[in-house]
Amino acid sequence: MSDESTQYLPERFRASAELHHESADLAESLSRLVGRVAPTAGQFGGAGAAGFTAALGGTAAERSRAAQRAREDRDATGEGATGAAALGEETDGLAATAVGRVQLGDEARRIADSV
Repeated sequence: MSDESTQYLPERFRASAELHHESADLAESLSRLVGRVAPTAGQFGGAGAAGFTAALGGTAAERSRAAQRAREDRDATGEGATGAAALGEETDGLAATAVGRVQLGDEARRIADSV
């Protein structure tokens, strides 16, 4: 069979996994940064701003949790891509072994190459 008939590119899955893990690291950094936000009423004009600062603090906490969930999702996706790459490599190896055992005639080779 020709090399272009069926291609599975594990290196692309591995590159994708690396990018997902980098994204997860950035989301974790963002989660920590936003999680440290601790506004006080004094920073926004005194006691009259207490409601605003409470809402701001609550929003910051929610954003921090959302960034943490994004980190977990990106890591899981990266692990999935790594698994897909490994499965593809294993499948390629098994297929090469199976194909190596079969002797194709000229007509069978022509059909296989056209697929």
